[in-house]
Amino acid sequence: MIPPLSYILIPAAITFFGAFMGSVLATFIAPRLQHRFWKRQHLEDLRFMVITDINKLAAEFIRSNINHLKDDPDVVLELAPEF
Repeated sequence: MIPPLSYILIPAAITFFGAFMGSVLATFIAPRLQHRFWKRQHLEDLRFMVITDINKLAAEFIRSNINHLKDDPDVVLELAPEF
């Protein structure tokens, strides 16, 4: 007995459309997602560089003013924030 033609055509059509959708996703969607993740990573790198620079500047400021703060402890109280 020969199987009906639908036993062959339906799996072939499903395979074709699956391959077509996979190629569409790989061609159009994947580069946009990659760009989005690259952009987010780039922004995080920039933020990290800013944090590093601020940390370096704060360390230099504290190092240059630490002797002044040791001599006059009242200055520390003036610089402290009040809540």
